[in-house]
Amino acid sequence: MKLLFPLLMSMLPAASVAQSQLPSPQPNNFNLPFVLSVIGAFIASFVVAKLYVWPTLRSLPRYNALRILASLHAFRFLGMNVVVIGFVSPALSSAVGDQIAWGDFVAAVLALFSIAALTWRWAFAIPIVWILNLWGTADLLNAYYKGVTQVADVGLFGAAIYIPALFVPILLTAHVLAFMLLLKRGDVVEQYGNSQSLKDLSHEFQHGPHETR
Repeated sequence: MKLLFPLLMSMLPAASVAQSQLPSPQPNNFNLPFVLSVIGAFIASFVVAKLYVWPTLRSLPRYNALRILASLHAFRFLGMNVVVIGFVSPALSSAVGDQIAWGDFVAAVLALFSIAALTWRWAFAIPIVWILNLWGTADLLNAYYKGVTQVADVGLFGAAIYIPALFVPILLTAHVLAFMLLLKRGDVVEQYGNSQSLKDLSHEFQHGPHETR
């Protein structure tokens, strides 16, 4: 026993050093106030879209309605700030920041390209809008996934926290509305065109054909 006690005491420092070298557990990244703010932003976005935005968009020609939605995504250049130290914490993973930033950059470029194609009625305008919405939706969902799985604390986003908390719910709602318009194909345009033709026909029936002067 006299020899055992000194032997155990000599092993204690080595055990403490070995324990300190073990990887520390990842902190819990569930932040209830942040989660509630994101959920609230999604609910508010869908409510506003259903009550005010969608009724207006579906009454417009499809090209015009899609151009309005694409204009929102043209501001996604803001995502480049995720790689600006000071705007975000230096402890934020550069791999996560780069992926989010450049994903938004590509989406913004596609949005500007879509606006031009829809304005000048290019033959491939609708395929470009499809690419924008598929890429843009995947990019936003990937950003959320990266944030949940690879960012230990949402506070590391710094001032950029308003991007996932407010900007992303609005953009995802815009993507949903765009998909609804795209899946309707030419129905919106045909409905608008037919209503205009009926109005012209009714006016002509009541007042006679327009006479050229």
